Amino acid sequence: MNKKATGLDLRADGWTLLAMEKRGRAGKDGLAVVNFLQGKWDPGTGLEARGEILKAALRREKFSRRGLVVSLPAGLGQWERLVLPGLSPELVKKALLANLAAKLSRPPEEMALAYKKRQEEAGASEVETFVCPQQAVASYRQILRHAGLHRYSLLPRPYGIANYLLAFSEHLRRDGQQVFVIEISSVETEVFLLGREGIIHHRSFPSPLTPEGAYNLEALAEELKLTRFLLRKKRGTGERAVGARAPQAAGAGAGYTVNPVFAYLFSPFSETESTAVLKAVAESLGLDPEQAAFFSTLRPPAGLSASEWEQPGVLTAAGLALESLGATGSGMRLSLPGEKEPPGRREFFSWSLLLMAFLLGAGGIFFHFDTLRKERVFLRAWLQRQEPELVGVRRLLAKEERLREKFSRYSALEKERQFFFTFLAEWERVVPPGTIITSLTLEGNRVSRLSGQTPSFSLFYEALLASPFFKDLQVMEGITTNPEGLEVFHLAVPAGVGRGDERAK
Repeated sequence: MNKKATGLDLRADGWTLLAMEKRGRAGKDGLAVVNFLQGKWDPGTGLEARGEILKAALRREKFSRRGLVVSLPAGLGQWERLVLPGLSPELVKKALLANLAAKLSRPPEEMALAYKKRQEEAGASEVETFVCPQQAVASYRQILRHAGLHRYSLLPRPYGIANYLLAFSEHLRRDGQQVFVIEISSVETEVFLLGREGIIHHRSFPSPLTPEGAYNLEALAEELKLTRFLLRKKRGTGERAVGARAPQAAGAGAGYTVNPVFAYLFSPFSETESTAVLKAVAESLGLDPEQAAFFSTLRPPAGLSASEWEQPGVLTAAGLALESLGATGSGMRLSLPGEKEPPGRREFFSWSLLLMAFLLGAGGIFFHFDTLRKERVFLRAWLQRQEPELVGVRRLLAKEERLREKFSRYSALEKERQFFFTFLAEWERVVPPGTIITSLTLEGNRVSRLSGQTPSFSLFYEALLASPFFKDLQVMEGITTNPEGLEVFHLAVPAGVGRGDERAK
C-alpha cells in the first residue's frame, strides 16, 4: 500500500508545499512527488492573511493533509548537543532545560522542546536538542489555524534539509564523514555540520548585507571561519572530556572526529555569481572548490522538473515529508508543555495503529475463511472417495439397529415369561385351596390387577401377607359374595421378580 505525506516549508519570504508518496517497498527509488506548489508573501503580510493564502492554495490544488510536517525556522530557537547521565525521558527533558536555563531568554515552562538521544555508553547519553519560546511557535500555529490545518507536526527547519541529505547524499553513506550545509536567504543564514549521527554543530545568524542591500560575501567568509574555529574548540573540549570519562561533556559534538568532506549550498545569487560563491565557501571551510556544490546537484525525487528543484524550500519540504514517511526521520519534532507527543505525530501513529489493527483483523478473518474453504474442498473429495465403503457401513449400521430392536423385544418377552411362571409357582404355594383367579393383568415385573374368588378372604389375605412376593398387595375394591357363596376380591399387587425368584429358590 502506498504511503503519503506532505511537507510545508514556511519562510519569511514565502512558502512551499510538497506532497510525496512512497510506493510499495521500493525504498528511496519508490519516492515520488505527487503534488507541488509554492508562493511568496511580503515580510509585512499578517498572520491571518498568510493563513488565508495557504488555505486557498490547499483548496485549489486539493492537497493531501495526511502526515503533514511543518518547518519551524531555526533562528527562533537554540540548538545544543549535550552529554547527560542515562535518564528516563521525563528526566531528560528536565535535565536539558536545567542545563540550558542560563542561556534561555525565557523561563523553562515557557519553552517548547525537541530532543533525541543519539548515543548511549558508559552510563551517559548524548542528546541533541532544539528549544524555542512558545510565543514564537504560537505565531506559526496561528498561521496554520487560519489555513484550516489542525493536525500536523512541527520540525526545526534544519532537520528537513538533514533528512533529505541523509537519504540522497553520497557523501553521507559512511559513518565518520560529515558535510557542511549552508543556506542563504535575504533574512537569515544557516550553517550546520551534518553526519550520520545527526547534526553535530549548528549556527544561524542574520544575513550580512552591504550598505547597498546586497549580500556581503566577505562577512559570510568570516562567519564560516568562525564556525571552523568553534568546531576545533569544541572538538578539543570533547576529547578531553571523553578521555577523562566525565559524565557530562562540555559543548556539542563531544567525542566526535570532525571530518567534513563536502559542502552543500543554497543561495539566491545569480548564475554568474555562483562560481565565486562556491569558491568563497569552500576556502572559508578549508575545502577544495570541487568539494562544494549547490543543493540542486542532489538527486531530485521523481515528479519534479529541474527548474522546480532549484526553487527555495523545495528540498526542505521534501525532507519534511520524509520525516513523516519514516525514510530518514530525525525524530526531532517539537513538543509543547502538556503534550506527550506532537499532534501530527500522535495522529499519524494513532491512524497507523488503527489501520494496522484493521488489516490484521481483516487478514485474520480472510485467512480463517480461506482455511475453512480449503478444508471443505478436501472433505468433499475425501467423502467422494470413501462413498462405496460408507454405503456398506450404513447398511451394517442399519442391520445392527434392527438386531438390537429384536433383541430388546425378545429380552422383554423372556422377562415377562419368567415372571409369569414365578408368579404361578408362588401363587400355588401360598393361597388356600378353592381360590380361583378370574382376571390377571401383568405389566413387566408387576401385577397391576388381580381379581378372583375364594372361600374365605380373611384366610386368603393372611396367606398373601405371609409371602414376600405378595406382601405389597393392595385391596382396590370392597369384598362381595357371589351366588355360590364365594367371596369376590380385586387386588393390585406390585410383585418383584427378584423377590419371587429368591422365594422360589
